[in-house]
Amino acid sequence: MNYKKLYLSILILFLNSFAENASLIVFSYNRPLQLYSFLESVKCYVNCLDSICVIYRADPDYKSAYKQVANVFPSVEFNRQKNPKADFKYLTVKAFDKAPSNYILFAVDDIIVKDFINIADCVEALKKTNAYGFFFRLGKSVNFCYMTNNFQGIPNLSLLDNDMFIWKFNSGMYDWNYPNNLDMTLYLKNKIRNMIYTLHYNSPNTLEGQWACRADLNQFGLCYGDSKIINLPMNITQNDCPGNRNNNSFTTNELLSLFQNGFKLDIRPFFKLQNNSAHINFTDIQFIARER
Repeated sequence: MNYKKLYLSILILFLNSFAENASLIVFSYNRPLQLYSFLESVKCYVNCLDSICVIYRADPDYKSAYKQVANVFPSVEFNRQKNPKADFKYLTVKAFDKAPSNYILFAVDDIIVKDFINIADCVEALKKTNAYGFFFRLGKSVNFCYMTNNFQGIPNLSLLDNDMFIWKFNSGMYDWNYPNNLDMTLYLKNKIRNMIYTLHYNSPNTLEGQWACRADLNQFGLCYGDSKIINLPMNITQNDCPGNRNNNSFTTNELLSLFQNGFKLDIRPFFKLQNNSAHINFTDIQFIARER
């Protein structure tokens, strides 16, 4: 018997028992194929998630596709909005309260995780620095803001360790001074709980809009040297912010048809992709057959 390997395995299990994990809440609307790709990328690359909850809107033609997604990811809790707008905040607060972790991430369905993330390491970094959040969409190369179509540069980043960096929000522009967002940022629940409870919102866009207006830019954020996620703005489904920039490459109906015919988005080309913007106009989208 290799006692050294056995000892190391026991030590890792012991240390992991003290690690803090996080919970993930995902918002989706008429995008079952995109949601499938996001959940697949989370499964491939993200460690130390205690729970995942999806809150989704589905017009009649999309309901069965969402059921197919739920069947593929049985550990994920799916909550459909039965009275859109009226029940969004209720479902969000309920998911926030039910989440078993002290830390939380919000996400939207057109995100792809493109590199490995150990949530426990990021939680530990937040504890050590008392930073406001850990921003997986940012990194040393993210110098362009897609949504405003502007160069934003990189703020003064100070190296911590393990390729982690810290900066002050008011030293950055656009994405770098936008601390309250739904793009896979890791927060301590106690730091944002009051906002989630008291803001007036009825959709993901109104939640982010109201929350962004109350940002404290005197706080600090953390990120890795390389961004860990990207956002693929292939289309738009909401009408709260109809001017949100997107590349309009596929309609939701086109993507629904692909999904119903057994296809999924191929996430492999995005692995460790070097991107200069959190949102990218990726023109070579590939679709491959899902496993039956």
